[in-house]
Amino acid sequence: LRVWDANTHALVHTFTNWPTPPRHVALSRDASTIIGHAAHEVRVFDGSAGTLRHTLQHDAPTTAIALTPDGATVISAADDGVRSWTDGSVAHQLEQRSARPLSLAIIDDREVLSGWSDGKVRRIDVARGRFVGKAIAVDSKLERLDHDGGRFVIAGADGRVQVWQLSPAKRMTHGAELIPLALGMNGNLLLVTGAPRPEGPTIS
Repeated sequence: LRVWDANTHALVHTFTNWPTPPRHVALSRDASTIIGHAAHEVRVFDGSAGTLRHTLQHDAPTTAIALTPDGATVISAADDGVRSWTDGSVAHQLEQRSARPLSLAIIDDREVLSGWSDGKVRRIDVARGRFVGKAIAVDSKLERLDHDGGRFVIAGADGRVQVWQLSPAKRMTHGAELIPLALGMNGNLLLVTGAPRPEGPTIS
């Protein structure tokens, strides 16, 4: 895992010796905390010093990670459930008997969205370690999830992209054969990738 300065393009840190190639990374708002995950573990690094702070262990392969903007709480998803961590220790763990968590997206310092294999999005209160409100059925196995500006975007195993309003929950748009990369600030920009087409990608 390598970290570059966005302004100078200079290499700042290199984090090595992972059990397998890291799958996802996340940064705090001020980049003072960097996290990544691979195999059964999540690693937490000091973004300034470039040193390892904590190694967080799951009992099953990890599938997604998230970090609250203030850097205080790490949220990790694995086949054994969703865990929140503070100072290197488990604060809470949530599970669903009939589903496993596949994706995570931060709402703010207190809440996170989680996408599950049963095609539902569940909102989690990180501080209290509990689900909030009703699960949102999006009818797709959620492989990617992002949130900003009161909306969230998902990519399902069927290759379709959906943009949803969070509250009240309502599907706004959908498209086909696209993979969302990120939502821009205030939810006004959606970056996607997919097979090239002459007419370009379409989200209707």
